[in-house]
Amino acid sequence: MMTLAKMNAMMRKMRASTLRAMRAETRHLTLEATQQNLEALDELVQWVETFPLTHFFSLTFATRTSESLAVKRLLQWQDTLERLNKSAVGMFFGLETTPDVHAHGVLIGNPSVSPIEAEQVWRAMAGNPKVSRYEPGRGGVAYVLKEAFWNRTWDFEHLQFYSPEKRMRRSRRTRELFFQSLAISVPASA
Repeated sequence: MMTLAKMNAMMRKMRASTLRAMRAETRHLTLEATQQNLEALDELVQWVETFPLTHFFSLTFATRTSESLAVKRLLQWQDTLERLNKSAVGMFFGLETTPDVHAHGVLIGNPSVSPIEAEQVWRAMAGNPKVSRYEPGRGGVAYVLKEAFWNRTWDFEHLQFYSPEKRMRRSRRTRELFFQSLAISVPASA
């Protein structure tokens, strides 16, 4: 199990390796930086997998959508699922931009969410969904991060309710500190 201290150390390593990569004149990652980023990616995947993952999702948009609007729609979808299930629903997601903006992610901590109902809500809101029960060992979290990790277009919501350690404080400041540790600006929807 990854402790918060280990997570912070991993984030420092990610930031350091990312800064080294950005300084490269060719804008290509060096072999060393790539290896460090792959290690950081693996640690992030392992950390996310410590949460009670219940569903995997892939969501597309019916019309061209900006990243900021995509995040807004994802959070609206999550809020709707929480209202329908009358309890918190955690979410970890990544946005991909090719060919068009779409999202992959996992829902956390609420097995009572119906995949069919979740798909119906998304279809009515934004586009085409695929929601299924999470199957450990199939690489779902790594798939979520396959592009989003490198582009820094991943985020999470309501993980504090399901932390295997002590609960994380839910506040904008906590999220700001987390993103600063990655040298990422806080998304407007955060």
